[in-house]
Amino acid sequence: MASYIARRKFLATLLGSAAAWPRSVLAQATGRRALIAWLWAGSQSVADGYVRAGKILPPFLDGMRELGYTEGRDFEMVYRFANGDYDRMPTLAAELAALNPNIFIAPATAQAVVVKKVVATTIPIVVPVLADPVGLGLVASEARPGGNLTGIAPYVKGLPAKQLELASIRRRARRGSHCGTEQHADQRAQANS
Repeated sequence: MASYIARRKFLATLLGSAAAWPRSVLAQATGRRALIAWLWAGSQSVADGYVRAGKILPPFLDGMRELGYTEGRDFEMVYRFANGDYDRMPTLAAELAALNPNIFIAPATAQAVVVKKVVATTIPIVVPVLADPVGLGLVASEARPGGNLTGIAPYVKGLPAKQLELASIRRRARRGSHCGTEQHADQRAQANS
């Protein structure tokens, strides 16, 4: 019995230290905080407006805090603004890539296209608003994107048609269950509720 308890205590200690291991190892292995690069196509004043409105950046930073990460303590953010000059974005992306960030955030598709061309395939690229990633050559396919880019595509080819088809099936199924079928008293009560 004592060896069983000792083994449990040993495993609890091992697993407890393993839970803390990733952060401490990252700090020791790299000697620096994680670096997140953010490329914005607009101006800093436009970005500040989005921040004040609680869009894009604040939810990201809130999510990081919920996961236990704090800017300045656990990670650093570096920003570059193209001020609406899309011709400057490749230079700004290269400038950010030279800092060797751990992750790149491209808030929209326009930035993602530029970053994908400039950044090494080893740096993950996150795109919160991603339009037509296959058509733009950012990913191989929607089913198996591969590569280092991830994001949310609000429109998926063929999805609206599939949604309408499912709604139609549901409507027909609901209508069919009430029309021309004999119902018991408990079924009628359910159908009327």
